[in-house]
Amino acid sequence: DPTGQVRALGVLAEALARSGQTERAVRVADRAEQVAGSITDPSGQAEAMSGLAVVLARSGQTEWAVRLTDQVEQMIRTITDPSDRSWALHYLVRALTRSGRTHRAEQVARTIDAPSLRPLVLHNLARALAESGRADRAEQVAGSITDPAEQADALSGLAGVLARSGQAERAAQVADRAEQVACSITDPSKQAGALSGLAGVLARSGQTERAVRLAGHAERVARTITASSTQIKASRALIEALAHSGQIDRAEQAAGSITDPAEQAGALSGLAGVLA
Repeated sequence: DPTGQVRALGVLAEALARSGQTERAVRVADRAEQVAGSITDPSGQAEAMSGLAVVLARSGQTEWAVRLTDQVEQMIRTITDPSDRSWALHYLVRALTRSGRTHRAEQVARTIDAPSLRPLVLHNLARALAESGRADRAEQVAGSITDPAEQADALSGLAGVLARSGQAERAAQVADRAEQVACSITDPSKQAGALSGLAGVLARSGQTERAVRLAGHAERVARTITASSTQIKASRALIEALAHSGQIDRAEQAAGSITDPAEQAGALSGLAGVLA
């Protein structure tokens, strides 16, 4: 499998680069590029080349990564299948972002036609922009996602990135916006999912009181629907939030109330992980 071989060689090249074996890392990356170039399917070659570009960018080989992204962009123009083209563009956006070409990454992201894929690409782009210090643009990109559930998820993820980077006030503002969007969702299942996701982010960011409130709200919404997976997700968000806030007894009670044995075991395992 050439694509798998490129991936494995890329991992090896990155490991070598991190250990200071630069020359050997370059030789392995050269071999990976040769194997990627031998792939006859354009979409498969675009995936392999994009993945290698990501590895090169992480290893400090930015110019090489940029050259590969240019090749991939040319290659994608030959792909006629709409689904294959959308996925190839998805891989390209990731490579462009890692290479520092965020403006071009955003341009390419907005050419993706697949409605199920475009929000994911914009979500990942917003996260990358925030991690590179461009919080304003990151929030604009996340806010441009038209589906409310996807937008709430992207804003929640952005709030988590900002919190981890020490921007607590800005993170709280983005979380406010995420909550507003989540509460506007009319589908109960999607609303419960969005609120659960935000509650988890807030719990891990130290905003435990607010996390407990949102998780409780999510659980109440989830009880109005029959989708057990959504109910369990909401329950686990509540358990995590309660544990982070020090309410261990309540967290254990909530975990014990899950009727599915496997899911209950998973919830208890997650609780143990928080307490460890």
